Amino acid sequence: MKKNFTKQDFYDLLIPNGDCLEWSMAKNDYGYGITRINTTGKIYVHRLALQLEGVNIDGLYVLHSCDNPSCCNPKHLRTGTPSENTHDMLIRNRHGKIATINEEQCREIRRLKKTGIAQWRLGETYGISQAQVSRIVNNAQWKHI
Repeated sequence: MKKNFTKQDFYDLLIPNGDCLEWSMAKNDYGYGITRINTTGKIYVHRLALQLEGVNIDGLYVLHSCDNPSCCNPKHLRTGTPSENTHDMLIRNRHGKIATINEEQCREIRRLKKTGIAQWRLGETYGISQAQVSRIVNNAQWKHI
């Protein structure tokens, strides 16, 4: 993003969808908008939305009341603790991408990856994200297998 990025620049990148204001640029596997500001690295744009409104988000999560991951409408966002975020996720049944695979599937994912199949394709096949496939094939998850 440009160095003198303004609040108006941010809002110009949002697309109205009902009451939501959706991020029109890059999104992660879960639909959350991401961007890079100067050299500070990637930031979730729903966090940026609250920062631009003057809300201190340090050490806090930003929760969506609308359950739309790409929404950046500050009226739909609030800060919360990690446990509040988990609670919201569970009561709203928003944990669908937290996939449960079994040991046999873990072994199969690792075997198939060695044959050259792309991680994103394995993710599609097993209903998990590419990032989770990466953690599996690099032994960051399922280390005991």
